[in-house]
Amino acid sequence: MIFSSAKSARLGVMRVLLALAVSVLCTSTVGNAKTAASMIQPEELAPACKPVDGMFPTDLQTRILYDYQAYKGFLPPTEDKQYQSFDCEGQKGTVFYFVYADEQARKRVSAFVQPLLWGESGPSERHPELILEGGTSIVVVSFRKAPASLLAALQRKLSPADGGAQVVKDSPAAKEVEQGAAAYRARDLAAAERHFHSATELDPSNLFGFMYLGNALFYQQRYQEAIAPYERARQLDTSSKTLTEDFRRVLTDQLGMSYGMSGNLQKAKATFEDGIRQDPDYALFHYNLACAYAEMGDLDKTLLALKDALQRRDNVLKGESFPDPREDSSFQRYLLNDRFRQLLKQYGY
Repeated sequence: MIFSSAKSARLGVMRVLLALAVSVLCTSTVGNAKTAASMIQPEELAPACKPVDGMFPTDLQTRILYDYQAYKGFLPPTEDKQYQSFDCEGQKGTVFYFVYADEQARKRVSAFVQPLLWGESGPSERHPELILEGGTSIVVVSFRKAPASLLAALQRKLSPADGGAQVVKDSPAAKEVEQGAAAYRARDLAAAERHFHSATELDPSNLFGFMYLGNALFYQQRYQEAIAPYERARQLDTSSKTLTEDFRRVLTDQLGMSYGMSGNLQKAKATFEDGIRQDPDYALFHYNLACAYAEMGDLDKTLLALKDALQRRDNVLKGESFPDPREDSSFQRYLLNDRFRQLLKQYGY
């Protein structure tokens, strides 16, 4: 059972998705008194800095965090959120403010913010945001190089009693995710597996740890072993609704292919059918459902599913290409079949 063409470009796509998520930009709300107390006032700006309109996050993950509706029911709600943008010596950036009901709620959110924004244990050249917290507030400073005057003012406001706010500290699970991500990007899948496995043991709610543990196993062709972490990631996403559409598409597709390549065609079929119910226009759900039917020897359903896939073949992930059915081992038995050949000819194959 090999969905070979369907997964041929997926490793590259997954390496991109590890560092990139897409979400809708949410507009600013009117700040309340708690937020206003933390915000930079004009008189606190250094001469080289000035307020500017617009939003200039250095990373799309910051935009995801600001679109807090993505985490409704999963994390404590914000009492308020606001942002300010500045131009400091030609560098534009944005400061994002989040206020919570109490410190316990703020601490719960801060444990989630670090792996979301950094994907590792601290700021890096690629993910330079600084995460400050104090009292009931979290502040994300999204500049390539945070202006010292802004940081000093924020630190005084967030934690005047103890000398300043602190950047979120490392956690063991986040460190494992960082090392796993580095190994995964380098295609050292065995090392990635070890680190992601450790991350999930340290934090059983680490959705991305489970998802990428599944990927590390999948691309070592250990499809049966990949099923359990993929299922756990899917369970976590069902309750939290954390994943973006692209991440959810890949997770469902990889899980279905893991079942299929492990020989459990019924579970593969059910997984792709569930994906289609939730996301009917994604081409590869239909394509891989056709593969499953072909492996079952059901020509009629194979043709129906493959036609649905071909009609949607432009709807794939960025960086991914629609497979050529003539090169897929699942369809080899039908290459000389007149109905199969006619369908492919109709779509230019």
